[in-house]
Amino acid sequence: MLTLLEFFQMRNREKTMAQIRKTALDLFSQKGFHGVKTSDVAKKARRNEALLFRYFGDKRGLLQDVVDGYQLPPDDPPFDDPDQYPVDKFFKAISVGWFRTYVARPEYFRVVRYCLLEDPKLLKGYLKHYREKRIIPILTYISQRQEAGEIRNDVSPLTLMIGFAGAFTSWVELKIWLPIAGNDGWDLFQKEWLTVFLDSIRVPAQAH
Repeated sequence: MLTLLEFFQMRNREKTMAQIRKTALDLFSQKGFHGVKTSDVAKKARRNEALLFRYFGDKRGLLQDVVDGYQLPPDDPPFDDPDQYPVDKFFKAISVGWFRTYVARPEYFRVVRYCLLEDPKLLKGYLKHYREKRIIPILTYISQRQEAGEIRNDVSPLTLMIGFAGAFTSWVELKIWLPIAGNDGWDLFQKEWLTVFLDSIRVPAQAH
């Protein structure tokens, strides 16, 4: 059982780590990993730099903590049970979930983007997690639907997934970081772009 002193020490430690973590996220999202010094984080967080090294080890350890602190919901539709989703609802559910996530944590995805450009090795843990929880399930779903004759099979699952994710990501970036799509852009995006994508992956009528 913790003593009163130990309890307050633990609480102060958690508070300090949270403040450093939040400040690091803000700075990394603005300047990238290589554009930020640990002294910058400590100064803005109003914490001793020595505490940063004590709790996180070094700048890479701090980045790892920031990135790993965001976990993908394990049961987020349609990944809770992909087999129960027809093709149109599967991709619509993904787009809704991705959009909701991007809007809620834009600074987090800026950090990811910076790191991918600067040094993908910085995101080794995150990329492994994302590959297992998102990429592989999507590729598996597409492959299974191709075998079932529901999605065209003259294009690889990877190409279809990249086409879907690439177009979606570009639209979200324009919406969030270069707000040129207007306030009602999301509804228009879902109605028009998702329809175009779904039409492009369907099996041609003459192939039935």
